[in-house]
Amino acid sequence: MIQFLEKLRSLFRQGISLFYYPYQLIGFTPYLKGITQMPYKSLPLAQEMIDGYVAEFIDANDLRLDDHREFESGNGCTIQRYTFGRASVPSALIDFICNGDGTTTIHYKTGKNHELGLVLAEFVKSKINPNEFESIEMTLQDLRETDVEPLFVALRGDSYPGGEKMFNCCVEQDNATLIQFRISSLRHKDHLVLKFYRTAHKLQIQGKPLFTYKRLSFHLIDILDLWGIEKILNRRDETKQEMVSVPVAEHFLKEHYPHTFQKAPEPIKKLMLSGLCVSLASPKMVDYSMLLYPDLRALEGALHDCLSAFGLYSSNFTDAGDSRLGVMYKRKADETFSLASQHVTIIQSKELVEALEEGYNHYSGKRHPLFHMNEQLIFSYCISDLGTALTLITDTKKCIEKLYQFRPHDSH
Repeated sequence: MIQFLEKLRSLFRQGISLFYYPYQLIGFTPYLKGITQMPYKSLPLAQEMIDGYVAEFIDANDLRLDDHREFESGNGCTIQRYTFGRASVPSALIDFICNGDGTTTIHYKTGKNHELGLVLAEFVKSKINPNEFESIEMTLQDLRETDVEPLFVALRGDSYPGGEKMFNCCVEQDNATLIQFRISSLRHKDHLVLKFYRTAHKLQIQGKPLFTYKRLSFHLIDILDLWGIEKILNRRDETKQEMVSVPVAEHFLKEHYPHTFQKAPEPIKKLMLSGLCVSLASPKMVDYSMLLYPDLRALEGALHDCLSAFGLYSSNFTDAGDSRLGVMYKRKADETFSLASQHVTIIQSKELVEALEEGYNHYSGKRHPLFHMNEQLIFSYCISDLGTALTLITDTKKCIEKLYQFRPHDSH
Protein backbone atom coordinates (compact mmCIF):
# COMPACT_ATOMS: atom_id res chain seq x y z
CA MET A 1 0.00 0.00 0.00
CA ILE A 2 2.75 2.46 0.94
CA GLN A 3 4.73 1.70 -2.21
CA PHE A 4 1.61 2.17 -4.32
CA LEU A 5 0.83 5.54 -2.77
CA GLU A 6 4.43 6.68 -3.23
CA LYS A 7 4.26 5.71 -6.92
CA LEU A 8 0.89 7.43 -7.23
CA ARG A 9 2.23 10.59 -5.62
CA SER A 10 5.28 10.60 -7.87
CA LEU A 11 3.18 10.29 -11.01
CA PHE A 12 0.79 13.01 -9.88
CA ARG A 13 3.74 15.36 -9.43
CA GLN A 14 4.77 14.63 -13.00
CA GLY A 15 1.35 15.84 -14.10
CA ILE A 16 0.09 12.48 -15.39
CA SER A 17 -3.69 12.17 -15.33
CA LEU A 18 -3.78 8.64 -13.99
CA PHE A 19 -7.47 8.20 -13.67
CA TYR A 20 -8.75 9.51 -16.99
CA TYR A 21 -8.77 6.11 -18.65
CA PRO A 22 -8.48 2.61 -17.19
CA TYR A 23 -5.65 1.66 -19.55
CA GLN A 24 -3.45 4.31 -17.91
CA LEU A 25 -3.47 2.14 -14.76
CA ILE A 26 -1.45 -0.66 -16.36
CA GLY A 27 1.22 -0.62 -13.65
CA PHE A 28 -1.36 -0.84 -10.85
CA THR A 29 -3.94 -3.23 -12.33
CA PRO A 30 -2.85 -6.29 -10.25
CA TYR A 31 -2.98 -4.21 -7.08
CA LEU A 32 -6.42 -2.81 -7.88
CA LYS A 33 -7.76 -6.24 -8.80
CA GLY A 34 -6.61 -7.50 -5.43
CA ILE A 35 -8.29 -4.85 -3.34
CA THR A 36 -11.52 -4.72 -5.33
CA GLN A 37 -12.29 -8.16 -3.93
CA MET A 38 -12.08 -6.89 -0.35
CA PRO A 39 -15.40 -6.06 1.33
CA TYR A 40 -16.18 -2.57 2.56
CA LYS A 41 -19.45 -3.43 4.27
CA SER A 42 -20.15 -3.11 8.01
CA LEU A 43 -16.60 -2.14 8.95
CA PRO A 44 -15.71 -1.44 12.63
CA LEU A 45 -14.37 1.97 11.68
CA ALA A 46 -14.01 4.79 14.20
CA GLN A 47 -16.58 7.12 12.66
CA GLU A 48 -15.30 10.13 14.56
CA MET A 49 -11.97 9.69 12.72
CA ILE A 50 -13.28 9.51 9.13
CA ASP A 51 -12.79 13.20 8.39
CA GLY A 52 -9.20 13.05 9.62
CA TYR A 53 -8.43 9.94 7.56
CA VAL A 54 -9.77 11.54 4.39
CA ALA A 55 -7.80 14.73 5.04
CA GLU A 56 -4.63 12.69 5.62
CA PHE A 57 -5.09 10.80 2.33
CA ILE A 58 -5.80 13.96 0.34
CA ASP A 59 -2.83 15.80 1.80
CA ALA A 60 -0.43 12.88 1.34
CA ASN A 61 -1.36 12.49 -2.33
CA ASP A 62 -1.53 16.15 -3.37
CA LEU A 63 -5.25 15.90 -4.05
CA ARG A 64 -8.01 18.48 -3.67
CA LEU A 65 -11.20 18.20 -1.61
CA ASP A 66 -14.02 19.50 -3.81
CA ASP A 67 -16.96 18.90 -1.49
CA HIS A 68 -17.92 17.34 1.82
CA ARG A 69 -21.53 16.86 2.84
CA GLU A 70 -23.32 15.07 5.63
CA PHE A 71 -26.91 13.96 5.15
CA GLU A 72 -29.38 11.24 6.07
CA SER A 73 -30.41 8.42 3.77
CA GLY A 74 -33.97 7.27 3.36
CA ASN A 75 -33.53 4.61 6.04
CA GLY A 76 -32.15 7.09 8.58
CA CYS A 77 -28.43 6.32 8.22
CA THR A 78 -26.01 9.24 8.32
CA ILE A 79 -23.85 9.51 5.20
CA GLN A 80 -20.54 11.35 4.97
CA ARG A 81 -19.93 12.14 1.29
CA TYR A 82 -16.58 13.35 -0.04
CA THR A 83 -15.79 14.50 -3.58
CA PHE A 84 -12.10 14.88 -4.37
CA GLY A 85 -9.56 14.87 -7.20
CA ARG A 86 -7.01 17.20 -8.73
CA ALA A 87 -6.51 19.28 -11.85
CA SER A 88 -7.02 17.26 -15.06
CA VAL A 89 -8.25 14.24 -13.08
CA PRO A 90 -11.93 13.24 -12.88
CA SER A 91 -13.21 13.61 -9.34
CA ALA A 92 -13.92 10.60 -7.17
CA LEU A 93 -17.01 10.47 -4.98
CA ILE A 94 -17.06 8.25 -1.93
CA ASP A 95 -19.77 7.68 0.68
CA PHE A 96 -19.17 6.56 4.25
CA ILE A 97 -22.52 5.17 5.39
CA CYS A 98 -22.89 5.09 9.17
CA ASN A 99 -25.06 2.05 9.73
CA GLY A 100 -27.61 1.63 12.46
CA ASP A 101 -25.34 -0.70 14.45
CA GLY A 102 -22.33 1.64 14.61
CA THR A 103 -20.44 0.03 11.74
CA THR A 104 -19.57 1.81 8.50
CA THR A 105 -20.07 0.80 4.87
CA ILE A 106 -17.92 2.45 2.21
CA HIS A 107 -19.30 3.05 -1.30
CA TYR A 108 -16.69 4.24 -3.80
CA LYS A 109 -18.43 3.39 -7.12
CA THR A 110 -20.71 6.44 -7.15
CA GLY A 111 -18.47 9.01 -8.88
CA LYS A 112 -16.57 9.26 -12.15
CA ASN A 113 -13.29 7.93 -10.79
CA HIS A 114 -13.89 4.54 -9.20
CA GLU A 115 -10.20 3.69 -9.12
CA LEU A 116 -9.26 6.69 -7.00
CA GLY A 117 -12.25 6.10 -4.74
CA LEU A 118 -11.12 2.50 -4.29
CA VAL A 119 -7.66 3.56 -3.19
CA LEU A 120 -9.13 5.88 -0.55
CA ALA A 121 -11.50 3.14 0.62
CA GLU A 122 -8.59 0.77 1.11
CA PHE A 123 -6.53 3.46 2.83
CA VAL A 124 -9.29 4.14 5.35
CA LYS A 125 -9.91 0.44 5.90
CA SER A 126 -6.21 -0.05 6.62
CA LYS A 127 -6.63 2.25 9.64
CA ILE A 128 -8.76 -0.37 11.41
CA ASN A 129 -6.93 -2.45 14.00
CA PRO A 130 -7.40 -6.12 12.96
CA ASN A 131 -8.59 -6.93 16.48
CA GLU A 132 -11.51 -4.52 16.03
CA PHE A 133 -13.23 -6.97 13.67
CA GLU A 134 -13.98 -9.34 16.55
CA SER A 135 -16.96 -8.86 18.85
CA ILE A 136 -16.47 -8.46 22.58
CA GLU A 137 -17.62 -11.10 25.03
CA MET A 138 -15.88 -10.63 28.35
CA THR A 139 -16.60 -10.98 32.04
CA LEU A 140 -15.04 -8.97 34.86
CA GLN A 141 -15.06 -10.74 38.22
CA ASP A 142 -15.26 -9.63 41.85
CA LEU A 143 -17.19 -6.41 41.40
CA ARG A 144 -19.80 -5.07 43.79
CA GLU A 145 -22.85 -2.99 42.95
CA THR A 146 -21.17 0.00 44.56
CA ASP A 147 -18.39 -0.44 41.99
CA VAL A 148 -20.60 -0.48 38.91
CA GLU A 149 -23.22 2.11 39.92
CA PRO A 150 -20.80 5.03 39.28
CA LEU A 151 -20.11 3.51 35.86
CA PHE A 152 -23.77 3.66 34.83
CA VAL A 153 -24.12 7.16 36.28
CA ALA A 154 -21.08 8.33 34.31
CA LEU A 155 -22.37 6.87 31.03
CA ARG A 156 -25.76 8.52 31.55
CA GLY A 157 -24.03 11.85 32.13
CA ASP A 158 -21.61 11.68 29.21
CA SER A 159 -22.03 14.55 26.74
CA TYR A 160 -20.16 16.28 23.94
CA PRO A 161 -18.68 19.79 24.41
CA GLY A 162 -21.84 21.37 22.99
CA GLY A 163 -24.02 19.60 25.56
CA GLU A 164 -25.36 16.86 23.26
CA LYS A 165 -25.79 13.58 25.13
CA MET A 166 -23.53 10.73 24.04
CA PHE A 167 -25.62 7.74 25.07
CA ASN A 168 -29.06 6.39 25.65
CA CYS A 169 -28.92 4.08 28.68
CA CYS A 170 -31.84 1.68 28.89
CA VAL A 171 -32.50 -0.79 31.72
CA GLU A 172 -33.69 -3.98 30.01
CA GLN A 173 -33.89 -6.17 33.09
CA ASP A 174 -33.72 -5.52 36.82
CA ASN A 175 -34.32 -8.14 39.49
CA ALA A 176 -32.72 -9.54 42.63
CA THR A 177 -29.92 -11.32 40.75
CA LEU A 178 -29.39 -9.32 37.56
CA ILE A 179 -29.49 -5.80 36.18
CA GLN A 180 -29.03 -5.48 32.42
CA PHE A 181 -28.28 -2.24 30.58
CA ARG A 182 -28.18 -1.45 26.89
CA ILE A 183 -25.84 1.49 26.25
CA SER A 184 -26.38 2.99 22.77
CA SER A 185 -24.39 5.78 21.13
CA LEU A 186 -26.84 8.43 19.94
CA ARG A 187 -24.42 9.74 17.32
CA HIS A 188 -22.70 6.58 16.08
CA LYS A 189 -25.50 4.03 16.75
CA ASP A 190 -23.27 1.27 18.17
CA HIS A 191 -24.23 -0.29 21.48
CA LEU A 192 -23.09 -2.55 24.30
CA VAL A 193 -25.07 -4.83 26.58
CA LEU A 194 -23.86 -4.76 30.18
CA LYS A 195 -25.07 -7.43 32.59
CA PHE A 196 -24.24 -7.13 36.26
CA TYR A 197 -24.92 -10.29 38.27
CA ARG A 198 -25.64 -9.09 41.77
CA THR A 199 -25.10 -12.38 43.58
CA ALA A 200 -22.21 -13.63 41.45
CA HIS A 201 -20.50 -10.21 41.59
CA LYS A 202 -19.50 -10.13 37.93
CA LEU A 203 -20.00 -7.74 35.03
CA GLN A 204 -20.50 -9.14 31.53
CA ILE A 205 -19.80 -6.96 28.47
CA GLN A 206 -21.16 -7.84 25.04
CA GLY A 207 -20.94 -5.88 21.79
CA LYS A 208 -18.45 -4.46 19.33
CA PRO A 209 -15.26 -2.49 20.08
CA LEU A 210 -16.59 0.78 18.71
CA PHE A 211 -17.25 4.23 20.20
CA THR A 212 -19.32 3.03 23.17
CA TYR A 213 -16.69 0.49 24.18
CA LYS A 214 -13.93 3.11 24.06
CA ARG A 215 -15.93 5.39 26.33
CA LEU A 216 -16.80 2.50 28.65
CA SER A 217 -13.10 1.65 28.87
CA PHE A 218 -12.34 5.19 30.00
CA HIS A 219 -14.85 4.98 32.86
CA LEU A 220 -13.85 1.45 33.86
CA ILE A 221 -10.28 2.60 34.47
CA ASP A 222 -11.56 4.51 37.50
CA ILE A 223 -13.15 1.48 39.19
CA LEU A 224 -11.03 -1.52 38.19
CA ASP A 225 -7.92 -2.93 39.74
CA LEU A 226 -4.76 -3.60 37.78
CA TRP A 227 -5.91 -6.88 36.26
CA GLY A 228 -9.27 -5.46 35.26
CA ILE A 229 -7.53 -2.64 33.42
CA GLU A 230 -5.37 -5.19 31.64
CA LYS A 231 -8.48 -7.06 30.51
CA ILE A 232 -10.16 -3.93 29.18
CA LEU A 233 -7.17 -2.64 27.23
CA ASN A 234 -6.34 -6.12 25.94
CA ARG A 235 -10.01 -6.98 25.34
CA ARG A 236 -9.18 -10.24 27.08
CA ASP A 237 -11.39 -12.83 28.70
CA GLU A 238 -10.03 -15.59 30.92
CA THR A 239 -9.77 -18.03 28.02
CA LYS A 240 -8.60 -15.66 25.30
CA GLN A 241 -5.58 -13.37 24.96
CA GLU A 242 -5.57 -10.55 22.41
CA MET A 243 -2.96 -8.00 21.47
CA VAL A 244 -3.33 -4.65 23.21
CA SER A 245 -5.84 -2.42 21.45
CA VAL A 246 -3.67 0.60 20.64
CA PRO A 247 -6.60 2.94 19.83
CA VAL A 248 -8.23 2.20 23.19
CA ALA A 249 -4.92 2.64 25.00
CA GLU A 250 -4.41 5.97 23.23
CA HIS A 251 -7.96 7.03 24.11
CA PHE A 252 -7.28 6.20 27.75
CA LEU A 253 -4.10 8.30 27.81
CA LYS A 254 -5.77 11.26 26.10
CA GLU A 255 -8.66 11.23 28.56
CA HIS A 256 -6.48 10.90 31.67
CA TYR A 257 -3.57 13.09 30.59
CA PRO A 258 -5.19 15.80 28.44
CA HIS A 259 -2.56 18.51 29.02
CA THR A 260 0.20 16.14 27.92
CA PHE A 261 -1.57 15.20 24.72
CA GLN A 262 -2.38 18.83 23.97
CA LYS A 263 1.09 20.30 24.52
CA ALA A 264 3.77 17.59 24.49
CA PRO A 265 5.93 16.86 21.43
CA GLU A 266 5.11 13.67 19.51
CA PRO A 267 8.15 11.68 20.75
CA ILE A 268 6.97 12.03 24.35
CA LYS A 269 3.40 10.98 23.53
CA LYS A 270 4.66 8.00 21.54
CA LEU A 271 6.87 6.88 24.43
CA MET A 272 3.93 6.99 26.84
CA LEU A 273 1.67 5.07 24.47
CA SER A 274 4.32 2.45 23.76
CA GLY A 275 5.03 2.11 27.46
CA LEU A 276 1.38 1.48 28.29
CA CYS A 277 0.94 -1.12 25.55
CA VAL A 278 4.13 -2.96 26.50
CA SER A 279 3.24 -2.94 30.20
CA LEU A 280 -0.22 -4.37 29.73
CA ALA A 281 0.89 -6.98 27.21
CA SER A 282 3.89 -8.13 29.24
CA PRO A 283 4.20 -11.76 30.35
CA LYS A 284 4.87 -12.82 33.93
CA MET A 285 8.44 -11.88 34.79
CA VAL A 286 10.73 -12.00 37.81
CA ASP A 287 11.71 -8.33 37.42
CA TYR A 288 9.45 -5.65 35.92
CA SER A 289 11.83 -2.69 36.22
CA MET A 290 12.33 -2.55 32.44
CA LEU A 291 8.67 -1.50 32.04
CA LEU A 292 9.40 1.87 33.65
CA TYR A 293 11.97 2.84 31.03
CA PRO A 294 9.63 4.42 28.40
CA ASP A 295 7.82 6.65 30.91
CA LEU A 296 10.96 7.69 32.78
CA ARG A 297 12.50 8.56 29.44
CA ALA A 298 9.35 10.52 28.56
CA LEU A 299 9.59 12.36 31.90
CA GLU A 300 13.21 13.26 31.17
CA GLY A 301 12.13 14.63 27.80
CA ALA A 302 9.24 16.55 29.37
CA LEU A 303 11.59 18.23 31.87
CA HIS A 304 13.92 19.28 29.04
CA ASP A 305 10.96 20.48 26.98
CA CYS A 306 9.46 22.60 29.77
CA LEU A 307 12.80 24.22 30.56
CA SER A 308 13.48 24.92 26.90
CA ALA A 309 10.20 26.84 26.69
CA PHE A 310 12.05 29.56 28.63
CA GLY A 311 15.30 29.28 26.70
CA LEU A 312 16.86 27.11 29.40
CA TYR A 313 18.98 24.31 27.93
CA SER A 314 21.10 22.15 30.23
CA SER A 315 23.77 21.90 27.52
CA ASN A 316 24.49 25.61 28.09
CA PHE A 317 25.44 24.88 31.71
CA THR A 318 27.89 22.00 31.19
CA ASP A 319 31.55 22.28 30.23
CA ALA A 320 31.26 19.64 27.51
CA GLY A 321 27.98 21.00 26.16
CA ASP A 322 26.10 17.77 26.85
CA SER A 323 22.51 17.57 28.10
CA ARG A 324 22.29 16.75 31.81
CA LEU A 325 19.22 17.73 33.78
CA GLY A 326 21.08 17.63 37.08
CA VAL A 327 22.99 20.84 36.34
CA MET A 328 19.70 22.75 36.43
CA TYR A 329 19.03 21.78 40.07
CA LYS A 330 20.62 22.21 43.49
CA ARG A 331 20.84 19.35 45.98
CA LYS A 332 19.35 20.23 49.38
CA ALA A 333 20.36 18.96 52.81
CA ASP A 334 17.57 16.38 52.82
CA GLU A 335 18.95 14.90 49.55
CA THR A 336 16.08 16.28 47.46
CA PHE A 337 16.54 18.75 44.61
CA SER A 338 15.27 22.26 43.97
CA LEU A 339 15.46 24.24 40.75
CA ALA A 340 18.40 26.64 40.68
CA SER A 341 17.32 30.12 41.79
CA GLN A 342 18.42 31.81 38.55
CA HIS A 343 16.07 29.54 36.61
CA VAL A 344 13.21 30.17 39.04
CA THR A 345 13.61 33.90 38.37
CA ILE A 346 13.31 33.37 34.63
CA ILE A 347 10.30 31.03 34.78
CA GLN A 348 8.27 33.13 37.25
CA SER A 349 5.60 30.46 37.67
CA LYS A 350 5.28 28.94 41.12
CA GLU A 351 3.19 26.05 39.80
CA LEU A 352 5.58 25.14 37.00
CA VAL A 353 8.63 25.40 39.25
CA GLU A 354 6.91 23.04 41.68
CA ALA A 355 6.15 20.62 38.83
CA LEU A 356 9.76 20.81 37.60
CA GLU A 357 11.04 20.01 41.08
CA GLU A 358 8.57 17.17 41.68
CA GLY A 359 9.32 15.72 38.27
CA TYR A 360 13.07 15.79 38.67
CA ASN A 361 12.98 14.37 42.20
CA HIS A 362 10.83 11.49 40.94
CA TYR A 363 13.08 10.97 37.91
CA SER A 364 16.37 11.09 39.80
CA GLY A 365 15.06 8.85 42.57
CA LYS A 366 13.98 6.10 40.17
CA ARG A 367 16.46 6.31 37.29
CA HIS A 368 19.68 5.40 39.09
CA PRO A 369 18.51 2.47 41.26
CA LEU A 370 16.44 0.98 38.44
CA PHE A 371 18.89 1.24 35.58
CA HIS A 372 22.25 0.79 37.30
CA MET A 373 23.51 -2.33 39.05
CA ASN A 374 25.21 -2.27 42.45
CA GLU A 375 28.66 -3.86 42.56
CA GLN A 376 27.12 -6.17 45.15
CA LEU A 377 24.53 -7.50 42.71
CA ILE A 378 22.30 -8.94 45.40
CA PHE A 379 21.59 -5.40 46.65
CA SER A 380 20.50 -4.09 43.25
CA TYR A 381 16.93 -2.80 43.08
CA CYS A 382 14.29 -4.83 41.28
CA ILE A 383 10.50 -4.77 40.95
CA SER A 384 9.08 -8.22 41.52
CA ASP A 385 5.39 -7.65 40.74
CA LEU A 386 3.50 -5.92 37.95
CA GLY A 387 1.27 -4.01 40.36
CA THR A 388 4.20 -2.12 41.86
CA ALA A 389 5.55 -1.39 38.39
CA LEU A 390 2.25 0.07 37.19
CA THR A 391 1.93 2.20 40.32
CA LEU A 392 5.35 3.72 39.63
CA ILE A 393 4.46 4.17 35.96
CA THR A 394 1.25 5.99 36.93
CA ASP A 395 3.19 8.27 39.29
CA THR A 396 5.59 9.05 36.44
CA LYS A 397 2.75 9.89 34.07
CA LYS A 398 1.23 12.19 36.69
CA CYS A 399 4.52 14.09 36.91
CA ILE A 400 4.48 14.55 33.13
CA GLU A 401 0.86 15.69 33.14
CA LYS A 402 1.54 18.27 35.86
CA LEU A 403 4.46 19.66 33.86
CA TYR A 404 2.28 20.18 30.80
CA GLN A 405 -0.59 21.54 32.84
CA PHE A 406 1.56 24.59 33.62
CA ARG A 407 3.91 24.71 30.64
CA PRO A 408 3.14 27.66 28.34
CA HIS A 409 1.62 26.51 25.07
CA ASP A 410 3.53 26.73 21.81
CA SER A 411 3.78 24.75 18.59
CA HIS A 412 6.16 21.82 18.26
